[in-house]
Amino acid sequence: MGVQIREKKMHYVIGDVHGCYEDCMRLIKKIEREDNYARFIFIGDVIDRGPDSVKMLRWCMEHVKEGGKYQMLMGNHELMFMEWCSSQWFPYCEGKETSYKHAYYNTDEDLEKEGVLTERDTHKMFAFLKKLPLVLEKEVISPDGRQQYVLAHAWAKEEEMQQIRDHSRQPVHFFRTFLLDRAGVQADAAYDKEGRRILVHGHTPTISEDVYTQGGVPGRIAYRMHAINVDCGISHGRTENGLVGNLAAICLENLNEYYAYSLQECYARTHTEGSVDGKQLVLEFKRKYHFSRPDMMRLSMIKQMNGEKQINLDKR
Repeated sequence: MGVQIREKKMHYVIGDVHGCYEDCMRLIKKIEREDNYARFIFIGDVIDRGPDSVKMLRWCMEHVKEGGKYQMLMGNHELMFMEWCSSQWFPYCEGKETSYKHAYYNTDEDLEKEGVLTERDTHKMFAFLKKLPLVLEKEVISPDGRQQYVLAHAWAKEEEMQQIRDHSRQPVHFFRTFLLDRAGVQADAAYDKEGRRILVHGHTPTISEDVYTQGGVPGRIAYRMHAINVDCGISHGRTENGLVGNLAAICLENLNEYYAYSLQECYARTHTEGSVDGKQLVLEFKRKYHFSRPDMMRLSMIKQMNGEKQINLDKR
């Protein structure tokens, strides 16, 4: 558990990077052009799938510090890589032959290609990842005073968080919820229905059909009842049905959204010569998914943070 910190600096939670180092640096620089004092929190899963897992992991090992400008949560891919480094970890993992045999779990292969797959190297990586928190609670200065957040890679349950606050349980007891739970895909998913705290998580890309068909825009930050999903699927590129992933961040103080790429840039990056015109794809996407329509869940959270009356979400 992280210490609750009250400060005026803006905090930006970045979704699942999955080895997309260049995209991550692009997003950070974009935010820093607006905010020289920005602080960043990675929601977990910075490795695997993308082209630069080793580079991303090394960068995190150099820059991530508890209470520093860059902070990081553990994701399930960090957990699996740790288990690959040392077979003595959570029983969820079953070793390289199972956990790391799946497609796109490639950090070990990248390390081997770079010639740094030694016992000393993996020990350093294991030691860094083992210190990562499974969950953080953050209190920030909002327009109405103070807003409380819970940050976890996959999901969190308020009743479990209360046991952690009461010191009757440790975060490790609920690691399956924090690292694996996909409860947030449901349209009626809710965290802390009384609205005292907002959950920010990743894990399930918003370009997944089981997410955006329940509400929201594919490849954009998704909102549920007091819960925000910032995993926009950057490592997935362009899906079979033509959707494109992005890397996103959200500012905890005001819920402003930031993306590494505009929608036009997303399609330009994945556009192949001779295929359908990219501009036409963007127009069709905006029409189909009501791109310009305000998200009522997000507006409700903003109103709450501003001390205004809540929107009646039944009329959404």
